[in-house]
Amino acid sequence: MINSGEIIKKGNIDREELALVNRYTRRELSADELYCFSMILCDNEIDRDIEQFSTAELYKIAELFEGKTGIFDHEPSAANQCARIYRCYVREDDGRVNSIGEKYACVMADAYIPRSESTSSLIESIESGIRKEVSIGCAVQRTLCSVCGNDMHSFDCVHKKGRRYDGSLCFGRLSGVTDAYEWSFVAVPAQRGAGVVKEFKTEVGLLDSISKRLKAAGDLTINEAEKAELVEYIERLKGLSSEGESYRRELIDDVTRLNALAESGMSTKLLSSIVERMTISELKAFKSVFEKRAACPQLAPKSDSERGRVSDEYII
Repeated sequence: MINSGEIIKKGNIDREELALVNRYTRRELSADELYCFSMILCDNEIDRDIEQFSTAELYKIAELFEGKTGIFDHEPSAANQCARIYRCYVREDDGRVNSIGEKYACVMADAYIPRSESTSSLIESIESGIRKEVSIGCAVQRTLCSVCGNDMHSFDCVHKKGRRYDGSLCFGRLSGVTDAYEWSFVAVPAQRGAGVVKEFKTEVGLLDSISKRLKAAGDLTINEAEKAELVEYIERLKGLSSEGESYRRELIDDVTRLNALAESGMSTKLLSSIVERMTISELKAFKSVFEKRAACPQLAPKSDSERGRVSDEYII
């Protein structure tokens, strides 16, 4: 049985495979100059994050990952590149089912590494089984609930991944694979024996995705779906920013009022210059201090050591 995400031993490189590899090289490489290996990138099993790719999504992944580079630990650095996929396809196993009773399917990939002094240690680590697990980085639009079918990141879904409802496990169905970034050699992948690094094209996930691509070499391009989501998210941020500023002004007014009640001795002008530079968290802390001071009685008893005469019990 082949586990998803594992590197598989490969035989000699034939002429057909050599031609596929040389589509990605600047010059024609010979079989002796190459080390090729096969691997399973991901499958339709439920992973450690209690999420699953459908077989239909696997076909999208296979198409997107052909030609993609291999790196280490999902660190997007040009210096980190070590291999490249030259062929990618889906394998369906008629004699095997996954944990939810569906026919097992996985994404197979063939990759190459040029033989050189600098790559010899990597090749040796693959051959010896040290470098064995792989994981993919891709963009996914939605996570659909296996119970109700709604997006698990929306208010329409009230179910929790990992819980059972009427005896059935609730898990997320990853839907709408839109982009493939890279595949990596990793130590502990998300999938059992494999691994998927999911970039959800919603809210912060979309910004993280674009941020990673901005840091990588080359120009940044976004598709129409990403553009529409980004515009929608920016408009939502504008609304939240306006509401946040309103709340901040209320806190400033509260602090100014409480300062007067607490009779701290600080002038309104000085206080204003201080609070205008404060964050919401700092203003809330300031407000809490002033509320405590304002709540103290004006007739405060002196400490035991200061109590001398009866007439000195309180200072008015």
